[in-house]
Amino acid sequence: MAKIAFVSQPRDPVAAAESQHGSVTTVLWELAVRIARRHETVVFAPRVPGQAAEESFGSLLGICRVPAWRSLHKALDLAARGRGLHRSDPMATSFTSSSSRARSSAETDGSTERPVGPPLPSHVLHWRALQEIAAARAEDYRGAKPFPHAQLDGLFAADLLDQAIAEMPTGARWARYDTANERKVVCSEVSAFGPAGETLVHALNSAPFVRFLERLTGIQGLIPDPHLHAAGYMKVAPGGFLGLHYDFSTQQDLGLDRRVNVLLYLNRDWRTEWGGQLELHSNDPLDSDTHTAIEIEPAFNRLVIFNTPQALHGHRRAIACPPDRARLCLSWYYYTAPPVPGWAARGRKVHFVGWRDPVRMAIRALNLLCPPILLTLASRIGGEWREQRRGK
Repeated sequence: MAKIAFVSQPRDPVAAAESQHGSVTTVLWELAVRIARRHETVVFAPRVPGQAAEESFGSLLGICRVPAWRSLHKALDLAARGRGLHRSDPMATSFTSSSSRARSSAETDGSTERPVGPPLPSHVLHWRALQEIAAARAEDYRGAKPFPHAQLDGLFAADLLDQAIAEMPTGARWARYDTANERKVVCSEVSAFGPAGETLVHALNSAPFVRFLERLTGIQGLIPDPHLHAAGYMKVAPGGFLGLHYDFSTQQDLGLDRRVNVLLYLNRDWRTEWGGQLELHSNDPLDSDTHTAIEIEPAFNRLVIFNTPQALHGHRRAIACPPDRARLCLSWYYYTAPPVPGWAARGRKVHFVGWRDPVRMAIRALNLLCPPILLTLASRIGGEWREQRRGK
């Protein structure tokens, strides 16, 4: 039985391709259709009326992802590059055009789509390089003064961050904080974000990034907040500020302890005289001789990571940028589950009926007989030992 599923047959693709790019494009289309029918595994992307041939090819290349099609995908990609069918940005290749997806969906269900920008990159971050950064910077991070922190520059594609800035939500979706201690607005509704903002949020809430944070900070069992409680887009307009403060310590809805903050600054060509420098302070009195503090510029494409909640920070100086500018950042908070006495005694693995595992029975007896404090200590020692082995 044939398994080919044509979502929407391209409208005269050969004729359109010939008019755009000549016989090579025609051959590629015919080759794709021929092999699709032979292997019976490919779903063709729709051809939207008025869509350019290169977008149509981008859709085809982006969807030919199953293993049997990798060689075809590579051949088509190379040929398309040779004929100039892709954008020059390498991060924009092999993706269905965002605008094409939006137009196709709107035509199908009649709904109004959110504004979309250019195609998004296949990888927001280079995960392997990120793990190498964590290994190289872990000691410096944990020993940093006045409290553990790090700043990493240039991790993201500049075009992606520019798109995230252009897509910032508008209207009443922003929570306003206007008191004697702070003046800012925050948008935590991911459903209101554009494609770039949504992609960034999910990337930094993903398992690879959490593993990076765990290796960098030494804090195991970090949990991202899918609700972005009090996080997300942060905007401080001229005259705004954030007084020195300690963060809230728990996420009440999830019952978790707050442990790590991550801030991604989105300020193109920011000038020092505009203010907004992030201040990190030690916990002794501000007028003490032993008090230490540093300032970090909120520069574009700068990622700042620091432990919390026992971290005194803020940006006290009122923003003095032009009226059409603001201090912008995206923020994420990460948590751990609080230790619960006797939790280890309640834990158990998959148990099949009729099977008695002597090891499991021994562990259960040990959990019941040992005080919780000993189990917690053993778990902590085991975690440190595993971290040392991972770093070797």
